[in-house]
Amino acid sequence: MKHFVKIAAGLAVLVSLCTCDLFLAEKGGHWNPLDPDYDPPEKTLTPEIDGFIYGDAGGYETYSRMFSRLDLQFDYLYDGANYGICCTLMRFDLSTFPASASVDHAVLNLTVKFCDPYLTSDTPIEICRIGEQWDPSSVEMATVLTAPFLSGTSVTGVVTKGATDRDIISVDVTPIMQEWLSGIQNYGLMIRVPGTTGYEISCHASESGGQGPALDVAYTWIP
Repeated sequence: MKHFVKIAAGLAVLVSLCTCDLFLAEKGGHWNPLDPDYDPPEKTLTPEIDGFIYGDAGGYETYSRMFSRLDLQFDYLYDGANYGICCTLMRFDLSTFPASASVDHAVLNLTVKFCDPYLTSDTPIEICRIGEQWDPSSVEMATVLTAPFLSGTSVTGVVTKGATDRDIISVDVTPIMQEWLSGIQNYGLMIRVPGTTGYEISCHASESGGQGPALDVAYTWIP
């Protein structure tokens, strides 16, 4: 036998008279995570910093670090002087999550800025949990392509052939977000095309405003 006992606005206590278990939760004006109609609370985060590093494919030379542009490159680029590959780096502030929060799901949304029309097929992109601290003013291509920087959990998304400005790339990053909230250090994410297509692919940076990267997280919190 179970009863709901209202104790305050936004709170409810589910008392199981069989086991005396107590469940406390938050869902709109009341809550209980065992409720089939339960919708976990959500947050949408934007990067505290984002940009990209550009260098040769072998990681021998860093051509430039771009952390103030309106675009984020994560494949191939020609800057008028050099041909090379790009890796996008970004970091989110997770300090607003309660210490006891657990992730239901997390999705990283990227808004396409440019996709070379000569791209002949859908292109996989790799999103990696960064494994060490980095500084946007000094990070090197040789560093981001090797461990421990490139040693965390990774997930895969897809840039669709023919993607155009304002198309959305959505990638499930739940495993990475779960690791962060379980206590693994948050150094951010790296986005790249494994190898290279030889074509330019970019998305809007946070500097472009509402079209920048967004991390949507649904989570459960039991105080």
